[in-house]
Amino acid sequence: MKTLYEIWVCTDPSCNQYRRDISDGEFEFKENRIIDPVTKETKIYQTTINLEDYEYIEILEACNTFGYTSIEVDNWIDQSINLELIAECLFELTTD
Repeated sequence: MKTLYEIWVCTDPSCNQYRRDISDGEFEFKENRIIDPVTKETKIYQTTINLEDYEYIEILEACNTFGYTSIEVDNWIDQSINLELIAECLFELTTD
């Protein structure tokens, strides 16, 4: 039987994006990112998002970028729900 950490969940099939839960508030993501817009060549980008590493304003700004309101995000944080969605918003904006 696989542990929670071993299970990858597809979060966006258009770019082959996957998430796996490491612990409460910590998630690993990977996806195919386009590295050459002309040839459409992609490279796998993978990183860990730990919500404790981000300031409140960073979280709000990331989620607002994807259309989530500050009220929604406040509720998520207060109720400890949709943390994986917050992490996904942060992941989508990360670059190396």
